Amino acid sequence: MKKVLIIFLCLLSLTVSSRSALAATVTWTGGVTNNLASNSSNWSSGIIPQYGDHVIFDASSSNDCTWDLTVTLASFSIMSSYAGVVAITSETDLTIDTNIIPPVPPTAPSLLSATAISSSQINLSWTDNSNTESGYKIERKIGTGGTYTQVVDIGKDVIMYFDTGLTKGTTYYYKIRAYNSFGDSDNSNDTYATTLAVDQPSATTSPATNIGGYTATLNAIVNPHGSGTTVNFQWGTDLSYGNTTSTQSAGSGTSNVNITANLTDLLPGTTYHYRITATNAGGITYGDDMSFTTPNWYDANWLYRQQIVSKQLITVASNITPSSTLTNFPVLIKLSDQANPIFNKALANGDDIVFTLSDGTTRLNHEIESYNNAAGNMEFVAWVKIPTLSSSSNTNIYMYYGNNNASDQQSPAAVWDNNYKGVWHLKEGLAGTGTVDLYKDSTVNNNHGDDYTSATGQSGKVGSGQEFDAVDDYVDVMDEASLDIADAITVEAWVYLKSTSGYRTFLCKGDDRYVIYFNPGTSIPVAGIYRSDYENLPYGSSINLNQWNHLSFTYDKNGGANNFITYINGVLSSSTTKTGPIGVDDHSLSIGACKYWGMYSVYFNGFIDEVRISNIARSSDWIKTSYNTQNSPQSYLTFGTEENYRNTVPPTAVTNTATNISGSTATINSTVNPNGYTTTAYFQWGTTTSYGNTTTTQAIGSGTNSVSVTANLTGLSSNTTYHYRVVATNPYGTSNGDDVSFTTNTTITWTGSVDTFANNPANWTENRVPRNGDAVIFNGAINCTWNLNVIPLSLTALSAYTGTVTLNYDLSIRRNLNVLGGTLNLNDKTLNVDGYILIGYAGTLNATSSIITVKGDWANWGNFISGTSTVILDGTNQTIYGNTTFYKLIKIVTSADTLYFEAGSTQTISNTLTLQGTNGNLLLLRSTSDGYYWYINPLGSRNVSFVNIKDMYNKNVVHIPVTDSIDSGNNNKVSFGGSECSCLEKELIIQARNDNGRLSW
Repeated sequence: MKKVLIIFLCLLSLTVSSRSALAATVTWTGGVTNNLASNSSNWSSGIIPQYGDHVIFDASSSNDCTWDLTVTLASFSIMSSYAGVVAITSETDLTIDTNIIPPVPPTAPSLLSATAISSSQINLSWTDNSNTESGYKIERKIGTGGTYTQVVDIGKDVIMYFDTGLTKGTTYYYKIRAYNSFGDSDNSNDTYATTLAVDQPSATTSPATNIGGYTATLNAIVNPHGSGTTVNFQWGTDLSYGNTTSTQSAGSGTSNVNITANLTDLLPGTTYHYRITATNAGGITYGDDMSFTTPNWYDANWLYRQQIVSKQLITVASNITPSSTLTNFPVLIKLSDQANPIFNKALANGDDIVFTLSDGTTRLNHEIESYNNAAGNMEFVAWVKIPTLSSSSNTNIYMYYGNNNASDQQSPAAVWDNNYKGVWHLKEGLAGTGTVDLYKDSTVNNNHGDDYTSATGQSGKVGSGQEFDAVDDYVDVMDEASLDIADAITVEAWVYLKSTSGYRTFLCKGDDRYVIYFNPGTSIPVAGIYRSDYENLPYGSSINLNQWNHLSFTYDKNGGANNFITYINGVLSSSTTKTGPIGVDDHSLSIGACKYWGMYSVYFNGFIDEVRISNIARSSDWIKTSYNTQNSPQSYLTFGTEENYRNTVPPTAVTNTATNISGSTATINSTVNPNGYTTTAYFQWGTTTSYGNTTTTQAIGSGTNSVSVTANLTGLSSNTTYHYRVVATNPYGTSNGDDVSFTTNTTITWTGSVDTFANNPANWTENRVPRNGDAVIFNGAINCTWNLNVIPLSLTALSAYTGTVTLNYDLSIRRNLNVLGGTLNLNDKTLNVDGYILIGYAGTLNATSSIITVKGDWANWGNFISGTSTVILDGTNQTIYGNTTFYKLIKIVTSADTLYFEAGSTQTISNTLTLQGTNGNLLLLRSTSDGYYWYINPLGSRNVSFVNIKDMYNKNVVHIPVTDSIDSGNNNKVSFGGSECSCLEKELIIQARNDNGRLSW
């Protein structure tokens, strides 16, 4: 045997890919003496191998080859039939690349099509016929007479392009060609499309509003540009959206239209994306994506446990904003709207009230000055520390309440920043008692004031306030280091001045260390500080008597020019320049007097409220905002719609037992509780617990009660076990019911292949005897002796069956009995049918002396041989169809029910008729067509009582006596008095009654 030897004198580079090159195949012949690969005479094509070729060495030549070509080939094959040697020279590199691009242009694309999408867009698509293209060149022209110009150069393996920015109502022609480094392909077919003649709408997505924990309002602006336009919003938790709002009409005008849609059942603390879509005859326009985040619920676990039920959004700085952003600012929350639900749902002491930032979870410090939920006098006054009070936009916070088990949630001292050295609300109402520390300082300094007042007035600007009698009333605050302020100070208060007589002082520290007072006979306030001497700065204007005015002054020894400033009602009143620190002493602070001015009448005449002292010079913005928020809180605050806390849980899903199971169908059942949120449900089902199939999704609503959810399965395989479970989803999650299974019934057909006995497996198509739950069918002509003690799903003798089935056992059928052909001989055995009994035109039911109990309808269009049998109707709302002669017919009910008779049909009872309801639960006897007779012919005894009859025609000459019953009309030969009589007897009785009880005929 000869060997095939390949000698590599250099490295061989091999690159493998899955795509074959389109190139020539050349075969070695070695026809000349030098055996060089570079000699074209040595190759079958007369051309030496080139880039992309397939090279073969086979039995065409046994001559050796000296490979002296540096080239890249698509393949290099040495066949088993080749007997030579291929030697690659040392200076040669050979590369084999099956992903090689042949040195030819690509194949042209085909089936180019154009579709107008809008007034400015046409979409192109085509078939890619090449695997060697570097890209595509698309050319376009306008109209048939236009000139093609290239509009785009796109990459390889692309099969569509969207041409935008076009002119409406214009026809554009297109063609496309592929290209690579070896040139361009031929052009594709030409195609064209005309942009829509109507301008597509413009659509701008706007910021969402009314954002709550569970709701939000989406907004947009749409211009229909003169064509009927419909709009909706796409929305969801990411940019794939997944949800749409209901479609609305934006009209057909040329002006901007505001579009809104309300979202419900959102998740707290979740970011949602949305955009507007607008569609008209000119196309569809998408607005930009926007997003919003719903606020979370404050400490949701705690709220749920403590039954937090509601919250309100409060918007501050809605009408008045400072010129610069303020930090840690105490905002007044004052609420006196008697209809506000907080007064009915918060605790009587307000201990459960909590404030948070707009995120719904970041808690804010607050102090309740007063809370009264008594009807007619409802009022809530509190101070909330806002970390950042914006100067450019509204500041939103939440107010929570409704926790019946909450302890006090206040943190008063934390409301006031460290620069506050005293904050007195003067809300205490025990004036004249001399109580030590009666007037509380809300700051951490505890600079409480002793009571030296006798006036009992409690009128205030913000809360209660305190009256001073101009005789000897004042509040005395002991000297503390925190009140010995030297470098910078701010004093603020609301004053209500009644009189200008005397030196009316409303605040004084020690011997005039800092003070605000009124000189005798004037209502111009004077601010004073003591440095090396007394320094007074009169305010720039007077205040009105018997009105509330906000007075304040600031001093900062390092403040430069105009560092001593006074304010009236938030507006700068006067200023001057002073230097040096304020002097300090060891005397107390007086509110309503300056007790160290012994020679003067120094007591204030009027009311004072909200006294504050800081050890910094507050900014003019701070002073202005303090006045604005306290002067008119009702115009500064907006209270939003109350939101109820929701127990954010997924739906409850329970898989129930399957019903109506047959060999190929079943009904699967479940109950789902939406738990208050919009819920959808469907079933997963299949032959394993992996399921693999789903039913159609159903909308279950958003109630709080369980809803029955069912689905019908068809096309099932007989005698097969199926698994299923319900899957329910609401915005808060998905719940899976437990796995439940059922087994389809087997349809088994009688063949009588061996003998007539049903207990012989050879007589049945499944080669086994029927089992419980099988659907049994009789066909052909062979008789059957039913000697089985089983309960089939159904039993059917087809119309083509001509034999007889004779029972040797009592027979119960889970569903229906169909005797469409042949004969069913009960042979004195008991028959119980949970469904209906149908006797077809070719069928016979020989009842013999059996007892037949049926829960469904009775339909006889064939032959019923009653014998001495008893038929018991034991279901609800049953109907008798066709004409039947019964031996005994019985229906007795203990709850209200209706028995229908087919209109025009006749039921003959040869022995006993029993139709009975009970007192208060009558059995209604009715025609299937209201107003049309149903006929009855009772030949034997009649037991009819507690019935309600209509449209019955008794064919028997003897009336039917009925007791304790109702005549609903159109009845013939029925005695509702309860006695049997002939027609003549009835007429005589009527006549006797007409003759006032005297018989005469």
